Amino acid sequence: MKTRTSIINRIKCIVFKDITSALRDNILAYTLAAPLIISLILKFIIPSVEEAKLKFIVDENLDANLIARIEMYGDVELNKGVNRIIERVEGNDHVPGIYIEDGKPVILFEGNEPSHLVETYKAAFESAIYGVDIIGFNHSSLDKTNSTLSEILAMCVVMMTIFIGGTIEGFNIVEEKDTNSIRAVSVSPVKTWEYVFARGLLAVIISIVVAITSALILSGFSINYFKLVAALFLSGALTTSICLAVGGFASNQITAIAVLKIAMPVYVGLPFLSLFAPDKLRVLFYILPNYWQFQAFKNVFNIASTNDFGFWFSSGLTLVLSSILLLVLIRVLRRRLILR
Repeated sequence: MKTRTSIINRIKCIVFKDITSALRDNILAYTLAAPLIISLILKFIIPSVEEAKLKFIVDENLDANLIARIEMYGDVELNKGVNRIIERVEGNDHVPGIYIEDGKPVILFEGNEPSHLVETYKAAFESAIYGVDIIGFNHSSLDKTNSTLSEILAMCVVMMTIFIGGTIEGFNIVEEKDTNSIRAVSVSPVKTWEYVFARGLLAVIISIVVAITSALILSGFSINYFKLVAALFLSGALTTSICLAVGGFASNQITAIAVLKIAMPVYVGLPFLSLFAPDKLRVLFYILPNYWQFQAFKNVFNIASTNDFGFWFSSGLTLVLSSILLLVLIRVLRRRLILR
Protein backbone atom coordinates (compact mmCIF):
# COMPACT_ATOMS: atom_id res chain seq x y z
CA MET A 1 0.00 0.00 0.00
CA LYS A 2 2.86 2.31 0.90
CA THR A 3 4.61 1.55 -2.39
CA ARG A 4 1.45 2.29 -4.37
CA THR A 5 1.05 5.62 -2.56
CA SER A 6 4.66 6.51 -3.34
CA ILE A 7 4.16 5.78 -7.04
CA ILE A 8 1.04 7.96 -7.16
CA ASN A 9 2.85 10.79 -5.34
CA ARG A 10 5.77 10.66 -7.78
CA ILE A 11 3.41 10.80 -10.77
CA LYS A 12 1.45 13.68 -9.20
CA CYS A 13 4.69 15.56 -8.57
CA ILE A 14 5.68 15.37 -12.26
CA VAL A 15 2.18 16.33 -13.43
CA PHE A 16 1.91 19.37 -11.14
CA LYS A 17 5.42 20.49 -12.06
CA ASP A 18 4.51 20.33 -15.76
CA ILE A 19 1.29 22.29 -15.20
CA THR A 20 3.27 25.03 -13.44
CA SER A 21 5.86 25.08 -16.22
CA ALA A 22 3.19 25.24 -18.94
CA LEU A 23 1.40 28.13 -17.26
CA ARG A 24 4.65 30.01 -16.77
CA ASP A 25 5.73 29.67 -20.40
CA ASN A 26 3.68 32.07 -22.57
CA ILE A 27 4.59 30.24 -25.79
CA LEU A 28 3.05 27.03 -24.51
CA ALA A 29 -0.03 28.94 -23.33
CA TYR A 30 -0.48 30.43 -26.80
CA THR A 31 0.02 27.00 -28.34
CA LEU A 32 -2.71 25.61 -26.10
CA ALA A 33 -5.10 28.40 -27.09
CA ALA A 34 -4.36 28.07 -30.83
CA PRO A 35 -6.92 25.31 -31.62
CA LEU A 36 -9.68 27.25 -29.86
CA ILE A 37 -8.85 30.43 -31.77
CA ILE A 38 -8.73 28.48 -35.05
CA SER A 39 -12.08 26.85 -34.22
CA LEU A 40 -13.72 30.23 -33.61
CA ILE A 41 -12.31 31.62 -36.87
CA LEU A 42 -13.48 28.58 -38.84
CA LYS A 43 -16.92 28.81 -37.26
CA PHE A 44 -17.36 32.22 -38.87
CA ILE A 45 -15.59 31.39 -42.14
CA ILE A 46 -17.24 28.06 -43.03
CA PRO A 47 -20.76 29.43 -43.66
CA SER A 48 -19.44 32.05 -46.11
CA VAL A 49 -17.21 29.50 -47.86
CA GLU A 50 -20.15 27.13 -48.32
CA GLU A 51 -22.49 29.87 -49.54
CA ALA A 52 -23.66 28.86 -53.01
CA LYS A 53 -26.19 31.62 -53.67
CA LEU A 54 -25.82 33.84 -56.75
CA LYS A 55 -25.48 37.60 -56.48
CA PHE A 56 -26.53 40.33 -58.94
CA ILE A 57 -25.70 44.04 -59.19
CA VAL A 58 -29.04 45.54 -60.31
CA ASP A 59 -30.00 49.00 -61.48
CA GLU A 60 -32.57 50.32 -59.02
CA ASN A 61 -34.55 51.74 -61.98
CA LEU A 62 -35.56 48.24 -63.09
CA ASP A 63 -39.19 47.21 -62.77
CA ALA A 64 -39.97 46.14 -59.19
CA ASN A 65 -41.55 42.86 -60.37
CA LEU A 66 -38.38 41.99 -62.34
CA ILE A 67 -36.20 42.75 -59.33
CA ALA A 68 -38.42 40.49 -57.22
CA ARG A 69 -38.02 37.64 -59.74
CA ILE A 70 -34.22 38.12 -59.80
CA GLU A 71 -34.19 37.85 -56.00
CA MET A 72 -35.64 34.33 -56.40
CA TYR A 73 -32.28 33.27 -57.87
CA GLY A 74 -29.83 35.17 -55.70
CA ASP A 75 -28.98 38.21 -53.63
CA VAL A 76 -29.58 41.61 -55.21
CA GLU A 77 -27.39 44.65 -54.64
CA LEU A 78 -29.09 47.80 -55.90
CA ASN A 79 -27.04 50.54 -57.58
CA LYS A 80 -28.05 53.71 -59.40
CA GLY A 81 -26.82 54.37 -62.91
CA VAL A 82 -24.93 52.39 -65.54
CA ASN A 83 -21.55 53.86 -64.62
CA ARG A 84 -21.88 52.74 -61.01
CA ILE A 85 -22.92 49.25 -62.11
CA ILE A 86 -19.94 48.99 -64.50
CA GLU A 87 -17.59 50.11 -61.72
CA ARG A 88 -19.03 47.49 -59.38
CA VAL A 89 -18.83 44.68 -61.96
CA GLU A 90 -15.14 45.49 -62.47
CA GLY A 91 -14.50 44.69 -58.81
CA ASN A 92 -12.55 41.68 -57.55
CA ASP A 93 -15.54 39.35 -57.22
CA HIS A 94 -17.35 37.61 -60.10
CA VAL A 95 -20.71 39.40 -59.89
CA PRO A 96 -22.63 40.47 -63.05
CA GLY A 97 -24.65 43.66 -63.42
CA ILE A 98 -28.18 44.07 -64.79
CA TYR A 99 -29.40 47.38 -66.21
CA ILE A 100 -31.74 48.80 -68.90
CA GLU A 101 -30.35 49.55 -72.37
CA ASP A 102 -32.65 50.67 -75.20
CA GLY A 103 -35.64 49.73 -73.08
CA LYS A 104 -34.46 46.14 -72.52
CA PRO A 105 -32.70 44.55 -69.53
CA VAL A 106 -29.08 43.58 -70.21
CA ILE A 107 -26.73 41.40 -68.16
CA LEU A 108 -23.13 42.63 -68.00
CA PHE A 109 -20.06 40.48 -67.30
CA GLU A 110 -16.49 41.58 -66.74
CA GLY A 111 -15.18 38.94 -69.14
CA ASN A 112 -12.84 36.92 -66.93
CA GLU A 113 -15.47 34.79 -65.19
CA PRO A 114 -15.38 30.95 -65.47
CA SER A 115 -17.57 29.73 -68.33
CA HIS A 116 -19.76 27.53 -66.09
CA LEU A 117 -20.47 30.54 -63.84
CA VAL A 118 -21.42 32.69 -66.85
CA GLU A 119 -23.85 30.03 -68.11
CA THR A 120 -25.44 29.74 -64.66
CA TYR A 121 -25.97 33.49 -64.42
CA LYS A 122 -27.36 33.64 -67.97
CA ALA A 123 -29.85 30.87 -67.21
CA ALA A 124 -30.98 32.60 -64.01
CA PHE A 125 -31.26 35.94 -65.85
CA GLU A 126 -33.39 34.48 -68.64
CA SER A 127 -35.60 32.69 -66.13
CA ALA A 128 -36.23 35.97 -64.31
CA ILE A 129 -36.87 37.91 -67.56
CA TYR A 130 -39.33 35.47 -69.10
CA GLY A 131 -40.86 34.32 -65.82
CA VAL A 132 -40.22 30.69 -66.73
CA ASP A 133 -38.14 28.37 -64.57
CA ILE A 134 -35.78 27.13 -67.31
CA ILE A 135 -33.24 26.05 -64.73
CA GLY A 136 -35.68 24.13 -62.56
CA PHE A 137 -34.37 21.02 -60.81
CA ASN A 138 -35.41 18.28 -58.45
CA HIS A 139 -33.63 17.75 -55.17
CA SER A 140 -33.42 15.23 -52.35
CA SER A 141 -31.91 15.41 -48.89
CA LEU A 142 -29.57 13.11 -46.99
CA ASP A 143 -30.77 14.81 -43.75
CA LYS A 144 -27.26 15.77 -42.69
CA THR A 145 -27.00 18.66 -40.23
CA ASN A 146 -23.35 19.46 -40.97
CA SER A 147 -21.48 19.86 -44.23
CA THR A 148 -18.59 17.60 -45.18
CA LEU A 149 -16.27 20.61 -45.18
CA SER A 150 -17.08 21.54 -41.58
CA GLU A 151 -16.75 17.90 -40.47
CA ILE A 152 -13.33 17.47 -42.11
CA LEU A 153 -12.08 20.76 -40.66
CA ALA A 154 -13.38 19.84 -37.20
CA MET A 155 -11.64 16.47 -37.42
CA CYS A 156 -8.41 18.19 -38.51
CA VAL A 157 -8.58 20.57 -35.53
CA VAL A 158 -9.21 17.69 -33.10
CA MET A 159 -6.21 15.77 -34.45
CA MET A 160 -4.17 18.94 -34.07
CA THR A 161 -5.18 19.19 -30.39
CA ILE A 162 -3.80 15.69 -29.81
CA PHE A 163 -0.55 16.71 -31.45
CA ILE A 164 -0.42 19.89 -29.37
CA GLY A 165 -1.04 17.95 -26.14
CA GLY A 166 1.97 15.76 -26.90
CA THR A 167 4.00 18.78 -28.02
CA ILE A 168 3.47 20.70 -24.78
CA GLU A 169 4.72 17.77 -22.74
CA GLY A 170 7.58 17.28 -25.20
CA PHE A 171 8.67 20.88 -24.62
CA ASN A 172 8.61 20.23 -20.85
CA ILE A 173 11.05 17.36 -21.39
CA VAL A 174 13.23 19.61 -23.57
CA GLU A 175 13.27 22.21 -20.79
CA GLU A 176 14.40 19.55 -18.30
CA LYS A 177 17.21 18.52 -20.64
CA ASP A 178 18.19 22.12 -21.33
CA THR A 179 18.43 22.95 -17.59
CA ASN A 180 19.95 19.54 -16.72
CA SER A 181 17.12 18.90 -14.24
CA ILE A 182 16.58 15.60 -16.08
CA ARG A 183 19.66 14.33 -14.22
CA ALA A 184 17.83 14.82 -10.93
CA VAL A 185 15.04 12.62 -12.28
CA SER A 186 17.55 9.95 -13.27
CA VAL A 187 18.89 9.59 -9.71
CA SER A 188 15.44 9.83 -8.10
CA PRO A 189 13.20 6.82 -7.33
CA VAL A 190 11.11 7.67 -10.45
CA LYS A 191 11.09 4.75 -12.86
CA THR A 192 10.84 4.96 -16.63
CA TRP A 193 7.22 3.83 -16.83
CA GLU A 194 6.22 6.31 -14.11
CA TYR A 195 7.94 9.16 -15.95
CA VAL A 196 6.35 8.22 -19.27
CA PHE A 197 2.91 7.65 -17.70
CA ALA A 198 2.95 11.04 -15.95
CA ARG A 199 3.94 12.84 -19.16
CA GLY A 200 1.37 10.98 -21.21
CA LEU A 201 -1.40 11.45 -18.64
CA LEU A 202 -1.17 15.24 -18.71
CA ALA A 203 -0.81 15.26 -22.52
CA VAL A 204 -4.00 13.18 -22.86
CA ILE A 205 -5.92 15.38 -20.39
CA ILE A 206 -4.87 18.50 -22.30
CA SER A 207 -5.86 16.99 -25.65
CA ILE A 208 -9.26 15.81 -24.34
CA VAL A 209 -10.20 19.19 -22.82
CA VAL A 210 -9.11 21.23 -25.85
CA ALA A 211 -10.51 18.71 -28.37
CA ILE A 212 -13.97 18.64 -26.77
CA THR A 213 -14.06 22.45 -26.58
CA SER A 214 -13.00 22.75 -30.24
CA ALA A 215 -15.56 20.14 -31.33
CA LEU A 216 -18.34 21.95 -29.44
CA ILE A 217 -17.43 25.19 -31.21
CA LEU A 218 -17.33 23.64 -34.70
CA SER A 219 -19.87 20.79 -34.53
CA GLY A 220 -22.15 21.62 -31.62
CA PHE A 221 -24.03 18.53 -30.42
CA SER A 222 -24.24 16.82 -33.82
CA ILE A 223 -21.53 14.25 -32.98
CA ASN A 224 -21.24 11.43 -30.44
CA TYR A 225 -19.07 12.84 -27.64
CA PHE A 226 -18.82 9.49 -25.90
CA LYS A 227 -17.07 8.11 -28.98
CA LEU A 228 -14.91 11.24 -29.21
CA VAL A 229 -13.68 10.85 -25.62
CA ALA A 230 -13.18 7.11 -26.15
CA ALA A 231 -11.11 7.76 -29.29
CA LEU A 232 -9.01 10.34 -27.44
CA PHE A 233 -8.36 7.93 -24.54
CA LEU A 234 -7.49 5.06 -26.88
CA SER A 235 -5.10 7.44 -28.68
CA GLY A 236 -3.24 8.03 -25.40
CA ALA A 237 -0.23 5.94 -26.39
CA LEU A 238 0.03 7.90 -29.66
CA THR A 239 -0.17 11.22 -27.79
CA THR A 240 2.57 10.01 -25.43
CA SER A 241 4.67 8.89 -28.41
CA ILE A 242 4.51 12.42 -29.83
CA CYS A 243 5.61 13.74 -26.44
CA LEU A 244 8.62 11.39 -26.29
CA ALA A 245 9.56 12.00 -29.92
CA VAL A 246 9.72 15.77 -29.39
CA GLY A 247 11.38 15.58 -25.98
CA GLY A 248 13.74 12.74 -26.81
CA PHE A 249 15.13 13.80 -30.18
CA ALA A 250 15.38 17.54 -29.41
CA SER A 251 18.05 19.02 -27.16
CA ASN A 252 16.64 22.56 -27.05
CA GLN A 253 13.60 24.53 -28.23
CA ILE A 254 15.16 25.29 -31.63
CA THR A 255 15.71 21.63 -32.46
CA ALA A 256 12.28 20.84 -30.97
CA ILE A 257 10.67 23.15 -33.54
CA ALA A 258 12.66 21.35 -36.25
CA VAL A 259 11.30 18.01 -35.00
CA LEU A 260 7.77 19.44 -35.10
CA LYS A 261 8.22 20.49 -38.73
CA ILE A 262 8.85 16.84 -39.57
CA ALA A 263 6.36 15.25 -37.19
CA MET A 264 3.32 17.43 -37.98
CA PRO A 265 3.09 16.56 -41.72
CA VAL A 266 3.64 12.88 -40.90
CA TYR A 267 1.00 12.85 -38.17
CA VAL A 268 -1.73 14.92 -39.84
CA GLY A 269 -0.76 14.94 -43.52
CA LEU A 270 -0.40 11.21 -44.22
CA PRO A 271 -3.89 10.19 -43.00
CA PHE A 272 -5.51 12.96 -45.06
CA LEU A 273 -3.40 11.90 -48.04
CA SER A 274 -5.01 8.46 -47.79
CA LEU A 275 -8.32 10.05 -48.82
CA PHE A 276 -6.89 10.55 -52.31
CA ALA A 277 -4.90 7.31 -52.57
CA PRO A 278 -6.15 4.51 -54.87
CA ASP A 279 -7.69 1.54 -53.07
CA LYS A 280 -4.81 -0.74 -54.02
CA LEU A 281 -2.26 1.63 -52.41
CA ARG A 282 -4.27 2.36 -49.25
CA VAL A 283 -2.95 -0.82 -47.66
CA LEU A 284 0.41 0.98 -47.30
CA PHE A 285 -1.17 3.20 -44.63
CA TYR A 286 -2.34 0.27 -42.48
CA ILE A 287 0.86 0.17 -40.39
CA LEU A 288 0.36 3.79 -39.24
CA PRO A 289 -1.46 4.24 -35.91
CA ASN A 290 -2.49 7.76 -36.93
CA TYR A 291 -4.21 6.33 -40.02
CA TRP A 292 -6.48 4.19 -37.82
CA GLN A 293 -6.99 7.12 -35.49
CA PHE A 294 -8.09 9.08 -38.55
CA GLN A 295 -10.56 6.30 -39.45
CA ALA A 296 -11.98 6.37 -35.91
CA PHE A 297 -12.50 10.13 -36.05
CA LYS A 298 -14.24 9.78 -39.44
CA ASN A 299 -16.84 7.69 -37.62
CA VAL A 300 -17.12 10.24 -34.81
CA PHE A 301 -17.69 13.11 -37.24
CA ASN A 302 -20.02 11.07 -39.49
CA ILE A 303 -17.87 11.35 -42.61
CA ALA A 304 -19.08 8.83 -45.19
CA SER A 305 -16.49 6.43 -46.56
CA THR A 306 -16.48 3.48 -48.95
CA ASN A 307 -13.90 1.70 -46.77
CA ASP A 308 -15.42 2.26 -43.33
CA PHE A 309 -13.71 -0.08 -40.87
CA GLY A 310 -15.96 0.80 -37.94
CA PHE A 311 -15.23 2.93 -34.89
CA TRP A 312 -14.18 0.30 -32.36
CA PHE A 313 -12.08 -1.68 -34.82
CA SER A 314 -10.20 1.47 -35.87
CA SER A 315 -9.82 2.67 -32.27
CA GLY A 316 -8.54 -0.74 -31.18
CA LEU A 317 -5.90 -0.83 -33.91
CA THR A 318 -4.90 2.72 -32.95
CA LEU A 319 -4.26 1.54 -29.40
CA VAL A 320 -2.33 -1.59 -30.45
CA LEU A 321 -0.10 0.06 -33.07
CA SER A 322 0.55 3.20 -31.03
CA SER A 323 1.46 1.07 -27.99
CA ILE A 324 4.03 -0.77 -30.11
CA LEU A 325 5.39 2.57 -31.32
CA LEU A 326 5.56 3.87 -27.74
CA LEU A 327 7.50 0.81 -26.54
CA VAL A 328 9.99 1.24 -29.39
CA LEU A 329 10.45 4.93 -28.59
CA ILE A 330 10.99 4.20 -24.90
CA ARG A 331 13.68 1.66 -25.77
CA VAL A 332 15.38 4.01 -28.24
CA LEU A 333 15.17 7.17 -26.12
CA ARG A 334 15.83 5.71 -22.67
CA ARG A 335 19.53 6.48 -22.79
CA ARG A 336 19.01 9.93 -24.33
CA LEU A 337 16.66 10.83 -21.48
CA ILE A 338 18.96 9.21 -18.89
CA LEU A 339 16.09 7.32 -17.29
CA ARG A 340 16.25 4.30 -15.00
